[in-house]
Amino acid sequence: MKECDCTGCAACANLCPAQAITMEKNTEGFPFPRIDEKKCISCGLCFDRCPAIHVPQPNQDPDPKCFALRGSDDLVLKSSSGGAFSILAEHFLSKGGVVCGAAYAKDNLSVEHIFVSRSEDLYKLRTSKYMQSDIGFCYREIKSYLAKGTPVLFVGCPCQCAGLRAYLGRESENLLIVDIVCHGVPSSMVFEKFVESLKVYSNVTAVSFREKKQYGWTPTLDIHFENGKEYYKPKWESSYYDAFLKGIACRLSCGHCPFARIPRQGDITLGDFWGISAADDKYKGSLGTSLVLLNNKKGEQYKEALEKGANSFEKKDVEITRKNNGNVFFSSPTNKNRERFFTLIKKYDFQETMNRIKYRHFEIGLVGWWYGRNYGSALTYFALNRLLTDLGFDVLMLDWPVTKKPTAYDNNDARRLANQYYQISIQRTFEEYPNLNKYIDVFAVGSDQMWNCWGHKNMSKYYLLDFADNEHPKVAISTSFGHSRYVASEALIRERGALLKRFSAISVREDTGVTVCNNVFGVPATNILDPVFVVDKKHYEELIEGEEIPYKEKYLFCYILTPTKEKGKVLNEFAKKMGLKLVICLDNQTPLEKNKEELGIEDVEMNVGIRKWLAFIRHAEYVVTDSYHGTCFSILFRKKFLCIINYARGATRFESLLKICGLEDRGLKAVEDVSDCGISNEINYDRVEATLSKEIKFSSDWIKRSLNNALKQRRAIVAAQNKK
Repeated sequence: MKECDCTGCAACANLCPAQAITMEKNTEGFPFPRIDEKKCISCGLCFDRCPAIHVPQPNQDPDPKCFALRGSDDLVLKSSSGGAFSILAEHFLSKGGVVCGAAYAKDNLSVEHIFVSRSEDLYKLRTSKYMQSDIGFCYREIKSYLAKGTPVLFVGCPCQCAGLRAYLGRESENLLIVDIVCHGVPSSMVFEKFVESLKVYSNVTAVSFREKKQYGWTPTLDIHFENGKEYYKPKWESSYYDAFLKGIACRLSCGHCPFARIPRQGDITLGDFWGISAADDKYKGSLGTSLVLLNNKKGEQYKEALEKGANSFEKKDVEITRKNNGNVFFSSPTNKNRERFFTLIKKYDFQETMNRIKYRHFEIGLVGWWYGRNYGSALTYFALNRLLTDLGFDVLMLDWPVTKKPTAYDNNDARRLANQYYQISIQRTFEEYPNLNKYIDVFAVGSDQMWNCWGHKNMSKYYLLDFADNEHPKVAISTSFGHSRYVASEALIRERGALLKRFSAISVREDTGVTVCNNVFGVPATNILDPVFVVDKKHYEELIEGEEIPYKEKYLFCYILTPTKEKGKVLNEFAKKMGLKLVICLDNQTPLEKNKEELGIEDVEMNVGIRKWLAFIRHAEYVVTDSYHGTCFSILFRKKFLCIINYARGATRFESLLKICGLEDRGLKAVEDVSDCGISNEINYDRVEATLSKEIKFSSDWIKRSLNNALKQRRAIVAAQNKK
């Protein structure tokens, strides 16, 4: 199971017969199972009963009976909605049962599930607590109570109800499972960070997320402190509610929860009956009305108890809830700012984190070709974006400047990838680009041939960050000149040199780039790896997960940027010689039909997306390519490969990479050399990776250090300006 699917329900920890599983909080403050391999007996029970893998399918009614419930005025006032929970709980306690539900821990900054056996203690379980509750070993205690014949009412989020069902493995007449309509859960760490940002510097004595004394039946956060101070804000004024309700701070699994749907996990479902007043005038002005769904025959057995304890209990159409309480039917999607929130909250207080999100203020503004059709460029920026995020930086990918607005961008595969993973700037004209100085701390450029003097004469100043003012530090990350020589007029060299001298730190992808920086422009530079090598490979595996290769037989994958009939003939012969199926992919930027004609081979892969292209390399038996990034990913995926050095597109990067890896023999000067190469010659990738690991660490350290220094520089500038 992937970590993003784990709900933290703790069924596995409760189930483990060897006590090998503990629930430990990750860096976001959410509990996840951790296995002590020394204790594990490999029984497989945790996997076999995990509700996220095997979603429990209780015998539920696909069309549950829906009711609107309102208790006495006193009960409604001290409840989140209409008091349905208290009525059920009192019923169980009157029968000698116990109630298990969420209560604030002693510090009032976290929530845990506890058991209540007395009416006077029910206040601990009343009202909503908008953070994830620690289940602990409640499931085991419930099993123990049931074994003694004690009736148990369990109330929790749908995932926790699924966890209890998975743990027990069977129904019990003495157990009533009630799930709440859940919007998703922030972690207790998030709430603690929020309280810290209030700067009250006093212990919390009481918390209510649903205080009704002023704003009535609407989410209102009320926090009392030991020093007598109080924080009291309705949802539209509270940044915590902003983070919670928009799904910015919720657990990742909440965005695709398999339990927030009908049929529900609980025998009964409880929630706020939002929108009931629009359907029925008698509920207008109410301080709260409970939504009650009786999901099966067991739930229906408690209809009489609910009706008896309520002032009002009326049957309604469940579809009324679809508009105003959609979480009855589906989970709330994960907010695109979620990853950014948890990156920022590690460095800034809660309020500044939310302000940066609200006003789109970013640490790093990155210029690069992340939007192009070229597979290599798209994956270079995917790698760089994931790397910078992994290193803890907040990144905005700067979109291509346009001459006029609005301009329709090419909706290519690279943009679709970008929309899934990146924060992207709004469309700006060249004249508007300097406005970014208001929203960015540090500007960066890289990686790829951004400084190729032969290809970007008209855009060279943009790629040298001319729009960034002198008060904003600038960093070049593994940028490339593409060639070992820099051919330009003295005037252009002076102009570009002046812009380069404004950079706080410069790194280049090839060793020849260091020479160009030093000898041509008189600026220092450092040679680091292409970010495709530096980022954790898990990101590539996640990217291609689920991509199926349409061939069962082993194949030779050929990615060709500069097709010729000679290449086509040699590749065909080489594939036959090796006994492999020939699979060819051509450049995605130029007309495919023209490229096919140039290659002289009709059967080539059509409409290959970025993920599929990467998967083709990942699963190939052998790779032949004239692409730099085709070479990079062949090395990354430990493939036998041959690289036809593409002099037309810049030989320096090929030669520099192969030299670092000690694979100079894999670089061929001409396509005819392919036929003369050994077919079964293996590559000692253990040696290659040992060499690369040093370069990877050096490159990662350089990037992290350079950007952190630039951020410190920017903060010092801002601090000095604020003193004036």
